[in-house]
Amino acid sequence: WCGIEAAMIWPDNLAYFNELAGGPDGGYRYLVDSNLDWGQAWKELAAYMDAHGIARVKLAQFSSNDPATYGIDYEPIAPMAGAPPVLPSRFNPAPGVYALSASSLQGVPLADVNTYDYFRRQTPTARIGHAMFVYHVPLPPVTTGGTEGGRGAWVALCAAPAPPLEPADVVAGFGRNDLRLVYFDCQQTWVMPGNSAGGWVVLPFALAHDPAAFARRWLSQGRLIFEQRQSFDLPPHSIIQFQSPTLNPQNGMRVLAAPTTIGDTAELLGYAVDRATVRRGQSVELLTFWRVIGRPPGSLSVMAHLWAADGRAIAVGDGLGFTAEQWQAGDVFVQRHCLPIPLDAPPGPVTAQIGLYTLDNLQRLAVSQNDVIVGDSLPLASLRVEP
Repeated sequence: WCGIEAAMIWPDNLAYFNELAGGPDGGYRYLVDSNLDWGQAWKELAAYMDAHGIARVKLAQFSSNDPATYGIDYEPIAPMAGAPPVLPSRFNPAPGVYALSASSLQGVPLADVNTYDYFRRQTPTARIGHAMFVYHVPLPPVTTGGTEGGRGAWVALCAAPAPPLEPADVVAGFGRNDLRLVYFDCQQTWVMPGNSAGGWVVLPFALAHDPAAFARRWLSQGRLIFEQRQSFDLPPHSIIQFQSPTLNPQNGMRVLAAPTTIGDTAELLGYAVDRATVRRGQSVELLTFWRVIGRPPGSLSVMAHLWAADGRAIAVGDGLGFTAEQWQAGDVFVQRHCLPIPLDAPPGPVTAQIGLYTLDNLQRLAVSQNDVIVGDSLPLASLRVEP
């Protein structure tokens, strides 16, 4: 059996792995460098380029030899001599044909082992000599207005406890300085910056993989494109791409019966509550769904109260994890409110009330339905407190 396999892999004998390791196409997941990849695929790469009409590649290979010896026209990228230590625009690689050795793909020997994580999540166009991966990054599509589309227009960064990327990191990682940067607290808010071709959300690595984290509810709409698993120049983080984020019905949003606006700045789209009855000492989770329609009058917060039948507020869950100073028309966000029921709360029906107020003077904004002002707060849902 070993003799047959050794014969079948010729002339790529260096890439041999047995079946338990996944064979020559699966062994790179366990061992690279001299176990697999010493630049032996250049001759085959040159033949592949000729056969497919590829004039130039972006090449990543750890070797002191020059691929031009084999007729390869290339742009060196890390870890090759003369290349930056980390791939430019590694979160959003520039268009072109990339030829990455297995060792480079797995981060050996690179300043950051996650340099090519974007490509680890893509399907290669070709495998050459079992030791080199070829990827085609296409030009972005052109919209009817003549501008590039499909590339994203914003980056939303979770700022809890601190943003994983600084503005300079965003420019370097995405290769663009025209992206709108939005900061939000992903433990209590989810943001979908509006009216664009999509964008990227950057989360701390731990939160992106915590099943209990609030942000996890929304990640299924996006595609994980890059992860920094260890701390190098940047802290661990995950980058998820969203093409056209929406309010997914799976999140249980109840749409309001009548169009509801608060002030001239926001439209309340709906809400969701996690229970209809609650016991003393438990908490109610209320989600409110919003769309920005105009410039806010200043710093704002969302008011979320549970009112008893006698008009007293027995629980308060005010908050806003997406500061109003960042709002632009078309933005959509979801705010989470945790409403703890006190142990001495009177049993019986309670009503969730919602509104917006300015932080400087606590002035509530007017609530309108069908363009008619109905007050400065809105009852959303009725619950019952059990003894």
